[in-house]
Amino acid sequence: MSNLAYDKLFQNGGMTLGLMTPAARKPAQRADVVIELAVASRAGRYGFAALWASHAAPQSAAEGSHPILDDPFVWLAALGAAAPGVALAAQLALPPDGLIPWLDGARSLQRMSCGRCVLGV
Repeated sequence: MSNLAYDKLFQNGGMTLGLMTPAARKPAQRADVVIELAVASRAGRYGFAALWASHAAPQSAAEGSHPILDDPFVWLAALGAAAPGVALAAQLALPPDGLIPWLDGARSLQRMSCGRCVLGV
């Protein structure tokens, strides 16, 4: 059985590009959904293989400037509707209470995106 996300990310053994989202967010603010959906749509048209989302702030974020992040699976579901040919990748840190809550979200996204979900741990 073919995996749509894997096939999209590893096309013919070549390198592909992904985009970490939200891409146009200001520090310490929520992302503008309208702008991010337009960015996702454009990334799909330009041939990006994946749109990524994380539940953790980047380590490079300065004190007090950590972004306000939405649930990565809900976020990716919205972006996936705007960019139907792109793989949807969630970057997750291992939580101390286990992976079960994340796996439930991933399973739902995998089903609703017709097999385009990838997890990066």
